[in-house]
Amino acid sequence: MELSDLKVLIVDDVETVRNIFSKKLNKLGITKISQSDSLLDSWKKIQDEHDANNPYDIIFCDWNMPKGDGIFLLKRVRECHKSKIRLVRFVMVTGSNEKIQEAMDNGANNIIHKPFTEDIILNKLELIFSQEFKAA
Repeated sequence: MELSDLKVLIVDDVETVRNIFSKKLNKLGITKISQSDSLLDSWKKIQDEHDANNPYDIIFCDWNMPKGDGIFLLKRVRECHKSKIRLVRFVMVTGSNEKIQEAMDNGANNIIHKPFTEDIILNKLELIFSQEFKAA
């Protein structure tokens, strides 16, 4: 698998953050990117893409969201009976060091701290996917 093969969902209530994240992923060669501004919308997108046999490979989710937090979505994903949803890679994105252990205890594959660079994203992807892809 190549980085360009990855299908990504970015979940953040701030449009500017989603767009910056998308641009950084584009610079890494990742172009299959969807965005969501809410936890409920993201859950619907995750289910819809799964049902269309086109599931996401990785989800980057902001910790602080309106009407809940990223842990809400993480728990929903990890408790799903559909294995392709339950096993999707999930990265919590946060601006603080609080509750990192809670995210990991609930099944996050990794954490990205804001602000982040392309190198940080690439490093996290390499850690998560290890031998599954070659960097572009």
